[in-house]
Amino acid sequence: MSLDELRNSIPKDWQFFENNGRVHIKDASGQMRVRIDPPDKITKYQHMHIYDDLGNPLDKIGNIVDRTSPEGHLPWNDK
Repeated sequence: MSLDELRNSIPKDWQFFENNGRVHIKDASGQMRVRIDPPDKITKYQHMHIYDDLGNPLDKIGNIVDRTSPEGHLPWNDK
């Protein structure tokens, strides 16, 4: 999914922010719901974090995971 496809797929009342290779998507209440990060020292690939409405990080099937868990660092390709 490209950034444009992602931007066009979120609810109309959510906000999409893009800066320096990072993307933040916040819901209508201002709660972070998706974060896309570039590779770093720990996670060597571009990845996304998905959060529930309480701010808990989720794995790829929607289970709550620890914020440092590899399962919460979902590979993302902007193609």
